[in-house]
Amino acid sequence: MRLYRYVRALETIKCGDHDEASEVTDISEKLKKSIQESKLFFSHPASFNDPLECTIPITIENHEKKQKEYAAYLESIISEKVGSRNDESKRSKRIYEASEYGISLENCLVACFSRDGNNQLMWSHYADQHKGVCLCYELPDTPEEFKRQIEWSEQINSIKSDYGLEVYGDSVDYQKKRPSLHISNTSLPVDKWSFDSDYAINDAIFTKPECWMYEKEWRLALITPGASKKRFAAGIDTSNYYATLPREWLKSVTFGLRLEKEYCEKIKSIFKDNYYSTVEFRKAKMVHDEFRIIIEPY
Repeated sequence: MRLYRYVRALETIKCGDHDEASEVTDISEKLKKSIQESKLFFSHPASFNDPLECTIPITIENHEKKQKEYAAYLESIISEKVGSRNDESKRSKRIYEASEYGISLENCLVACFSRDGNNQLMWSHYADQHKGVCLCYELPDTPEEFKRQIEWSEQINSIKSDYGLEVYGDSVDYQKKRPSLHISNTSLPVDKWSFDSDYAINDAIFTKPECWMYEKEWRLALITPGASKKRFAAGIDTSNYYATLPREWLKSVTFGLRLEKEYCEKIKSIFKDNYYSTVEFRKAKMVHDEFRIIIEPY
């Protein structure tokens, strides 16, 4: 299964004393580690572009009459468990933001890919406005085979041992309407309300609105059991949540249209220095008489 990751290639580093610091542009440390150590990093959904990501919508019978009552009750629960709305933590902000329409998941981390290796919007949105790169991977067709061939980071192995951890891989399903949890017994006191049925967590992780269809996204998700006490709070450092992949899975790197030759050569050297003997190097080029970008050998 051939999949692509559009990523930032450059970062700006401040050098020198605080008052006289100068800025230097170099290859992103995250990209370096992805190449040098063959790492695939997982992200928290709170860092994604869409605030609706990985949330479970809640619908209520007699919504107009019962919404204020429900909102007040929900706020009291969140305030007790997490903190007030004045709390500046990213976790608190994420939970309160989602509470307007549902529940934000705190039991998953996600690695995102695309099935399209040359998408102009993906280059713009995820590869630093065409100054990044597109990494092409050949992954196993099943999560079971994926797990057999990779090595988990110490952090992930610890969670697997202490709490349990499932790995799911699938294409994103694009829909007009999202699956939701419904509450119909609103004639009871609000603290007695209950959901009419269970909810498949995967629906929240692998379902997005149709406006994102251009991404042709495929996701790999790490999910702890719902009853587990382990939570991935918004704002956590996810740099230690990764899988080390076999180097032969990385098939090619395409340099973005705006990535200057100096940095293309630096990235190429990182590959060469780390024994990627079969990786192909490519460059995005503009088609001058069309609104189109093509990929050529570099």
